[in-house]
Amino acid sequence: MTVEKFNVPSNFTLLQCLELLQSIVANRLENYQQQRATQSSNAHNLNKRYKLLDDLLTYLQDGIRRIERYYNCREGLSTAVKGKGDLQVSVDDLQILEHDVRLARKDCRNRLEIIERQGQSGHGKGLSISSIWRSHGKKGKSKAEKEEKAATEAVEKIMKARQLDEQKKLDEQERRRNEEEAQREKRIEAMVRQQVESELSLKLQEERKRQRIREEEERRRAQNETRSASSSRSFRASNNDRHSLLVNGRRSLDIRSPVSRSLDDNSAQPKRKSLDMQDIGKAAQLAWIQSQPSGSRNPVRMPTSTRKPHRSPSRNPQSPASPSIGSKKRYEYTQPLVNRQHIKAPKKTNGLSREVAKETTATEAKNKKESVSVRKPPPILEPPRSGSRSPSSPAVLEREATPELENELDHLSPMERRIKKVMATLHGVDVQQCEQIKNEILVMNEEVHWDDIAGLSRAKSSLKETVVYPFLRPDLFKGLREPIRGMLLFGPPGTGKTMIAKAVATESKSTFFSISASSLLSKYLGESEKLVKALFYLARRLAPSIIFIDEIDSLLTARSDNENESSRRIKTELLIQWSALSSATAQDHGDSDSRVLVLAATNLPWAIDEAARRRFSRRLYIPLPEYETRLYHLKKLMSRQKNGLTDTDFEVIAEMSDGFSGSDITALAKEAAMEPIRDLGDNLVDADFNKIRGVMVKDFEKAMQTIKRSVSPSSLQQYRDWAAGFGSTGA
Repeated sequence: MTVEKFNVPSNFTLLQCLELLQSIVANRLENYQQQRATQSSNAHNLNKRYKLLDDLLTYLQDGIRRIERYYNCREGLSTAVKGKGDLQVSVDDLQILEHDVRLARKDCRNRLEIIERQGQSGHGKGLSISSIWRSHGKKGKSKAEKEEKAATEAVEKIMKARQLDEQKKLDEQERRRNEEEAQREKRIEAMVRQQVESELSLKLQEERKRQRIREEEERRRAQNETRSASSSRSFRASNNDRHSLLVNGRRSLDIRSPVSRSLDDNSAQPKRKSLDMQDIGKAAQLAWIQSQPSGSRNPVRMPTSTRKPHRSPSRNPQSPASPSIGSKKRYEYTQPLVNRQHIKAPKKTNGLSREVAKETTATEAKNKKESVSVRKPPPILEPPRSGSRSPSSPAVLEREATPELENELDHLSPMERRIKKVMATLHGVDVQQCEQIKNEILVMNEEVHWDDIAGLSRAKSSLKETVVYPFLRPDLFKGLREPIRGMLLFGPPGTGKTMIAKAVATESKSTFFSISASSLLSKYLGESEKLVKALFYLARRLAPSIIFIDEIDSLLTARSDNENESSRRIKTELLIQWSALSSATAQDHGDSDSRVLVLAATNLPWAIDEAARRRFSRRLYIPLPEYETRLYHLKKLMSRQKNGLTDTDFEVIAEMSDGFSGSDITALAKEAAMEPIRDLGDNLVDADFNKIRGVMVKDFEKAMQTIKRSVSPSSLQQYRDWAAGFGSTGA
């Protein structure tokens, strides 16, 4: 029986020919496998199947050679299609199929060898496996084994390459999913930020509108008060003019009547006696003057010299017969006050003189009220004397301090103005302690944003959920959703815990207090406790606030019997003030004082006291940076430095820096940036900056000989174990 040959179709492409050959061989192999499942495994059937598989392998190999000759592939089909996509995949599939045929044939041969050794073959001894191998000879047998070995190695190589490609595709899909997830989180964050900003802008507009309404009401009230004051002044002026006319008319009568009475003593003398009575009132005097006859009320025309007031005897204030004494007394009653100053002596002054002086002062005050020529000035409120012992309330202190600070607060920023007002209205705390906190602990004008931190997406999302959003929207986070009072950031050193704390304060628009054990300790007894109390007082007054305690394991270590008394008092005061924050929050009054967070960082979380650990509602693990974070961090660092690194170079450096912390990568980049400077040697002084070469991969390789990892694998496992027991890795 002749072996069938594969014919290459003339109108087929190379890819179509390869697919046709693969389809034919694959179908035949499948048929042979089905026959094996249905037929018995005796020697005759095994010999027959072996022959069929051997012919199928010959058919496949002959077909590949025919295709190579037809398409002029002199160096072989595998070499010709290398790197050509679908062609290379089709050729690899043929090699895998050839390997499968060889394995099936080898399985038949092994079964025949077992049957022949056991002597159970009863049919066709001429077709035994020994006769088959004798027909091939020793050289043919060795050659076949070599071919099978080479084919097996080639197929294993192809399978391994395909597994790597498949793994790369899976990694690429995972990376794309992570990127899509990160983009979705950014979009959600942008939407939340936009919503928060829009609501804040609406609230600001409403507040401005209410402020304008209040200002308009104040302006209208001031206008109404001005109108009422002017109307009252005009009314008093009209009354004064009317009263002045009456007084002037009466005064003229009083001046002229004595002149006429001096000419006619018989008619005027008894009337003057009745008018000289000192106890008669003004109304009686006016009624008496009007009741006089018309002849007596009309003054006699006297010469000009006799009608002058200073020559008339009636203008003499000492004359008892003058009828105008009642009207002139209110202008000349300053005389008793002057005399009182001259006789003022503690021993000589008796009760009678004091009574006279009081009566004189009261009379003068009454006369001044009735005066029509003098206007009363508005009352002046005098400030309280310095000698007053009445305690001032905080509200009074604030009202007194605000006008004095108006000129100083104009050129300050809103935060500085707020701190200035709080420092001017302190109550219940030591002023010096507050000044020390403002100068040493309060951190201002140091903004860090989320984009400045590489990686740590889980930690960022957790901090946004637990701190930033509750601080920006306290109206949404009430009850069970109230913000936490304490958060602990733990992990290996150099992973960015302090930077994350500053970013949280910046993004949540909070006042940032950064303290350590050294900033709270004092050599004087009781000063440290006062400082802790003042710290939490200022944090509540300047809320929303974040109190960041770096290396908290040195401040809140586990308590023991041999502990120092001063450190025990500091721990106790700190825990008490911290608990006061939590109790104030539990009352749920909605005040801004409740937005105070104690944020701490440590490299030794297992050394913290259990009472302090309980107050940290969230304990967040900050791990070493992963590959993507290291790659981003390197690109961001080298963007500030001249370099000739490609994307492939950055990937290589990121792979080499596995196990480095963020600070280690920064130190590595600095060391690599120094290599071009070192190459200049003594020519450094005269070198042109623009001609200095950029940083290359070899500089990083050399820098790694100096900069080593700062975190050991054993300590990393310890952090993971503590995080599994007490902490978390993010939202």
